[in-house]
Amino acid sequence: MYTLPLNGQQLSALDGASARHIHCVQGTLWLSFAGEDIVLRAGEGWAQRAQRGERLLLQAGSGCAIAQITPHTPRRWPAGALAAPALPRGR
Repeated sequence: MYTLPLNGQQLSALDGASARHIHCVQGTLWLSFAGEDIVLRAGEGWAQRAQRGERLLLQAGSGCAIAQITPHTPRRWPAGALAAPALPRGR
């Protein structure tokens, strides 16, 4: 997890190939990803899916904004943890 402060109309671009969660800590953030525009206000968050060949653009709305960015790591389940129980066989 890391914090990204943005001042004024400052623009930041991130590679879209990695999934991540964006949380607006302060101010207003404008995000653009894969043709979708998102506005986050302080306390709101958005989950970015991984999409190769795309860029995630972040910009402070007006004044200063602070984004907290957390990489998404897929959960690993033990082998067989999601397997359905065996059904009884009919006679």
